[in-house]
Amino acid sequence: MIQQYIGNADLFPILTRWDYFNHAGVSPWPAMTLKAVNDFSAEFGLDCFQRKNWFHELEPLRGMLAKLVNAEPDEIAFMRNTADGICAVSSGLRWEKGDRIVSADCEYPTNIYPWMDVCERCGAELVAIKEKTDAAGVARVSEDELLDAASHHRTKMIALSHVQWGSGQCMDLQRIGRFCRERGILFAVDVIQSLGVVPIDVKRMGIDFLFAGGHKWLLSPPGAGMMFCRRELIERVNPATVGALSVVNPSKWEVNFTRATTAMRFETGTHAFGSLAGMAASVKLLLEVGIESIHTQVKSLGDAFAAGIAKKGYVVATLRDGNFGGIVGGAVCFTSPRQKPEELVKQMRSEHQTELAARTGRVRFSPHFYNSMDQVERVVGKLPG
Repeated sequence: MIQQYIGNADLFPILTRWDYFNHAGVSPWPAMTLKAVNDFSAEFGLDCFQRKNWFHELEPLRGMLAKLVNAEPDEIAFMRNTADGICAVSSGLRWEKGDRIVSADCEYPTNIYPWMDVCERCGAELVAIKEKTDAAGVARVSEDELLDAASHHRTKMIALSHVQWGSGQCMDLQRIGRFCRERGILFAVDVIQSLGVVPIDVKRMGIDFLFAGGHKWLLSPPGAGMMFCRRELIERVNPATVGALSVVNPSKWEVNFTRATTAMRFETGTHAFGSLAGMAASVKLLLEVGIESIHTQVKSLGDAFAAGIAKKGYVVATLRDGNFGGIVGGAVCFTSPRQKPEELVKQMRSEHQTELAARTGRVRFSPHFYNSMDQVERVVGKLPG
């Protein structure tokens, strides 16, 4: 089924203009997502809420997001972005002085600042395991070091990205989640660099909290995001922000401040309906194609790209055989012995209509399932030797 999407410019209009490989940054929208957003705009402009209640219209999306991570719909909350979800948890848990939060020093600021805030407010301690680069140029965070640090008796949480934004390293969530569950440690995962391209199962992976914005691998508009909270933990989290939707039986007209016992307690007020309408179309597409099939296709593209640029003298910083079970993320990060990342990205964009990204001293290549092997061969050929 996936073959009908690969290289299909009718379904992915970006293909008519760009060899686009920055889905780990911001993704272009598929044609069905464009249509969904345009249809919402037309409907809202002409009829507003007269024909549709948009709160109700978007409820099926909650179920699709739950299916995407093997959760239940009442464990899913709509968010504007990744940070909103992380902050709901960081502000909503009860922290004590000396509590430990274990993470990595290469995390994107979104997944570091909220935990730094906890330390500042509550006297907790953030332990960030250092990313190291080996003799072959591969960058990674040692999971052994991470778990050793988390073995401390005061560790309350491991807060980690599934796939690291600057190196492309894919963490073994199942191993880490099992470790956490056995010791009563909370496990919070930022999946914005994996949701939509790498299979995720919150039950099998032992994840307690999960967060993602939709504008990367979910092929969705900015302003649409989600979070998952394991049902058993929902009532332990009382976020600092509350609104009309955060309570049992929400009503705009009556005050009844009894926090919801579902993940809706993390929602506050009116949603970004247009963005979520686009997300619904994109997530439906991803589920129809199948995340396993998507991951297989993207892994093949990444492997071919990594092999091709290695032959041209580039250093691949992303571990391609996976550090567990052959699982890798969607991005390949690399360095050039001759050019700075920003120079190379600018050259490829201006001279070849090819979009890459410069991140943390590296160049990042991140295809999606609709990209073709012909495109990969083309970008490898255009990269200066």
